Amino acid sequence: MTRKNAALNGFTNMQFTIANVFNLLTDLYKAGNRSYDFIILDPPAFTKSSGTVKNAIRGYKEINLKAMRMLPRGGYLATCSCSHFMTEPLFRQMLHDAAADADVSLRQIEARQQSPDHPILWNVPETDYLKFFIFQVV
Repeated sequence: MTRKNAALNGFTNMQFTIANVFNLLTDLYKAGNRSYDFIILDPPAFTKSSGTVKNAIRGYKEINLKAMRMLPRGGYLATCSCSHFMTEPLFRQMLHDAAADADVSLRQIEARQQSPDHPILWNVPETDYLKFFIFQVV
């Protein structure tokens, strides 16, 4: 479907890879691949309950750390979490820790939440679920 959509839009210089992102980022990094200017991390929810938040933090940190290490100075990282249980303070702390471990400094370009067609109801905490950040490695 992605190939068809790219062709319909006239894009011919695209590559498509189906892979486990944990393994792919590791393999690309080990191969010395730092040719990416922009990495987008949009994983499925790594946790759907409060009991698995610690594992989710580890998973989010692993992919963000690897992506940060792959980006050159001036490169951009877009990263998000769509899990209500991965709160914004937890997500921000994980990003801070990943940047420290990757030995990079991040400049926040943008922070967003879900669009208005997914309203946040203050009396229904589960509706506040999307965290989205864009950073530049500086």
